[in-house]
Amino acid sequence: MNRIVLIGNGFDLAHKMKTSYKDFINDYWNSIISHLQQKPHLIEYKNDDFLITGLPRLWDEEKTYQSLKACLKRENLKIVFENKILEIISEKSFLNNWVDIECEYYELLKEIINNTSYRRYTSANKLNSDFEKIKKYLEKYLTKIERTFDKEFRDPFIKREIGSKIYSSFKLKDFTDRTTNEITKEELSKLENRKKNLVAGIEQTTLGSNIIMNLNSINPEKELKEILLNENAHNDFDLIPDQIIFLNFNYTSTALLYDDKKKYINFPKGFTKDVITEFINIHGELNNPNNQMIFGFGDEIDNDYKKIEALNKNDYLQNIKSINYLETDNYKKLLRILDDDLFQVFIFGHSCGLSDRTLINTIFEHPNCGSIKPYYYKLTETIDNYSEITRNISRNFNSKSIMREKVVNRTYCKPLIE
Repeated sequence: MNRIVLIGNGFDLAHKMKTSYKDFINDYWNSIISHLQQKPHLIEYKNDDFLITGLPRLWDEEKTYQSLKACLKRENLKIVFENKILEIISEKSFLNNWVDIECEYYELLKEIINNTSYRRYTSANKLNSDFEKIKKYLEKYLTKIERTFDKEFRDPFIKREIGSKIYSSFKLKDFTDRTTNEITKEELSKLENRKKNLVAGIEQTTLGSNIIMNLNSINPEKELKEILLNENAHNDFDLIPDQIIFLNFNYTSTALLYDDKKKYINFPKGFTKDVITEFINIHGELNNPNNQMIFGFGDEIDNDYKKIEALNKNDYLQNIKSINYLETDNYKKLLRILDDDLFQVFIFGHSCGLSDRTLINTIFEHPNCGSIKPYYYKLTETIDNYSEITRNISRNFNSKSIMREKVVNRTYCKPLIE
């Protein structure tokens, strides 16, 4: 059985990397304001994104979009945006303390196709052109962040916390009943073969031998299932994943910190095996022409998406993720893994929001998916985001009954960093 680790931006944030969209937007305006402060004699400032009608004589100490607006307002100056999506994400970032750029892009695209009276763009061409600038700014910013990130990342506490979870043994109480039954049948078959070998004196390992010798012959499957559901079942059974797939939705390479599995795996006594690891950077990598950044929207389940396709205009599909997945074989690799064997999903710092809905639905509703386990973030000792993650997860399911069966309840879940 395999494990797929869904890695989102919260994973990088847990490693103290400033990779949130808010970090990116703040850095953009910090750079702009620093540049303007070095040009005190300019009458006005204009670039590809906006025009400032005059420069303030007095600046605030803070270098954010909010502080820039305040400085301009005090002196009856203004900023006029050519790049509307930059204006929107800047406004929302300081008003809400959070922004999802990809969702904002899709909302703007829907305004155009629905011909709403309040639409801020009149053509997909202009929207895509502005969005492409944001994408380039983001890649440049994340490249800077990754270059300054310590590749060895010497925080032993965080690495131990995350690494031990990645390579932990399966706990069958996390799984659907159907999956648990399948695993039980498989383990019973292994134990029966091992019993024959033990009797014949050719078995090398004693893993589980004490159990198979004492199983009730009337209903061994039922008895074995109860044993497997026990918290300590990993001491007698091989419940280490055969493969661990790091499905990276970020553009950074932080997940590679955990490729050294020998540091984290605790095998049952007298047993070992080779655990295969694979890294799929599903959204591309920074500055890699063979696996370019995929930045856009991926919700083909949304009703408005059908309207977009019906327009028969390719400009509207330029930033749809499912189409851009065809540029590499990453998606095909993932599909082969999903079809290959039963698997459990770990969620590490991924919000499971709508911008990745089509892909996540493919994973979550796959018949081989037996468990979805979110690792949540603790805001305080009493407040965490478990409920927020599960609400987002529910939107990725067509069948809510399957969702309730697969998603691990809070009782069995933990924070990513405890």
